[in-house]
Amino acid sequence: GAFVAINCSAFSRELLESELFGHRAGSFTGAAKDKKGLFEEADKGTLFLDEIGEMPLSLQAKLLRALQERKVRRIGSSHEIPVDVRIVAATNRNLEKEVARRRFRVDLYYRLNILQIHMLPLREYADSAGDMAERILLRLAPESDVSDRRHLRSLLKKLGTYDWPGNMRELENIVRRYAALRPHLTRPISLDDIFVRPDIQEKPLETAPSKKEQEYRNIMELFARFHGNRTLVARELGISRSTLWRKLKTLGQGNAD
Repeated sequence: GAFVAINCSAFSRELLESELFGHRAGSFTGAAKDKKGLFEEADKGTLFLDEIGEMPLSLQAKLLRALQERKVRRIGSSHEIPVDVRIVAATNRNLEKEVARRRFRVDLYYRLNILQIHMLPLREYADSAGDMAERILLRLAPESDVSDRRHLRSLLKKLGTYDWPGNMRELENIVRRYAALRPHLTRPISLDDIFVRPDIQEKPLETAPSKKEQEYRNIMELFARFHGNRTLVARELGISRSTLWRKLKTLGQGNAD
């Protein structure tokens, strides 16, 4: 069956509900036509809920009911749609602690926690970073030769006991830099060329985005997903192109074009 994924931290509460369950035309401002939710898209397949710990409490109750009843109801509809979906959820939070702090529903936690796979951080098996980097390099640059892979491995060894705070994403970014630079440098690539360690401690804390800022970010993410195609973005949001243009203009963020 289909494999459908969504990052629960990437959307506002309202948009996340629409993404998961869909909506009926006219159910809210800008909902120009019916929209199928991801539960329906994943019927007879798998729905991957990434960063489930970021889901608002108010939406967790609706998710729990959908899992228990195996039915979903689009926003603005009284009709329930049966779905047969396997759920896989991931989080970097300790959900047991989140339950204790009343930031995650205990009933949803036990409904999801049937089989738990705990992924160790990369620092726990940093000795294997060279092997993993080679595999990533082969995927990103299939034409790379043995000498490329050996050189990359030797560079990573120089990191010694580095604790890899960015885990696999950080390792993959290093390999991506290596693959991007390799064809263009006449000298051997150095560790300084590919290893970027920003001083996170000195960066000021970002304030939480306003509702308008979050809505704009969500729309921009859709533009990135659909490579700037306004028709596809408007269709995903369930609104017309003209409504999308007015929304961007109202938000006052950048150029609506």
